[in-house]
Amino acid sequence: MKKLWNFLMVAIMFVASVGAFVACSKDDEGEDIPAEEIEKRRIESYGRTIDFSIARQMVDKLDFLFQASAYRDSLLNGGDTEVVIKRQFFKKYPQYSENGEICGWISGNTLYSITHNGISLDEDGAEWSVLVSSQHLPEGVKGEWNVSRKDGVYTLSGSMIHMEPDLGYFDTDLNVQFTTGRTVVLVHFDHIIEPKTTLRYCFDGEINATIDNYYPDQLDTKINLKLDGLSGYDVKTYHDGIPFFGPEVIYFKSGVVTASVTGEQPPLHFVVNFTPHGIMFPEI
Repeated sequence: MKKLWNFLMVAIMFVASVGAFVACSKDDEGEDIPAEEIEKRRIESYGRTIDFSIARQMVDKLDFLFQASAYRDSLLNGGDTEVVIKRQFFKKYPQYSENGEICGWISGNTLYSITHNGISLDEDGAEWSVLVSSQHLPEGVKGEWNVSRKDGVYTLSGSMIHMEPDLGYFDTDLNVQFTTGRTVVLVHFDHIIEPKTTLRYCFDGEINATIDNYYPDQLDTKINLKLDGLSGYDVKTYHDGIPFFGPEVIYFKSGVVTASVTGEQPPLHFVVNFTPHGIMFPEI
């Protein structure tokens, strides 16, 4: 009888432990996430990287270069260069050459050095280059990008450095053509609201991004982007030179980007539609 009692007690304890294990798995771990949902979340994450960390940063960097050209035009033509500084470069720390031109700017801990062939970016034949340097860039990450103009169309080539909060620094190889128009945004300066003319860009072409993977047994992530009519501009308002983002900031309200992400398993292939209401992801 004693042996039977011991056997029953062991059996009861075993059943209780199995029940606890099953309950823990169900309550604490939750249900499995479907593969379709995992892919959707990955696409949305990369979509934000494409929008915020690649496309928008490309516009911001191009704005600096075109503003430096506008400053040079004003300087050579006897214009009011202070207006250019106040409306464009205030608190952006421009660097000046011996002849008074803007030869670079500092953003964060990064210096962007400018060289050009003496022709304004508003004219055909212009060739401007930007060299990126920072002691905070990882080894092997460097950037030099170029803007040239022919028949009213600009070509953006070379390598641009981008920053993503979760990924750190990464670079892109650029083969992009674009045209420009002009639009007006508002700036707040000395408690006065003034209009500021800024550039609107329309991009076509290809961008290849490489995101280093710090795990030795995994491949680097490659993002290939094909831009089709991606149109937008810096929509932020500025208060005394400091950008004010507001609840929603949408740079691009039209255009399509076809994306391919490799180096991860499984690879991703998707389309990003840019709309006035934000980015959307139609099925391919």
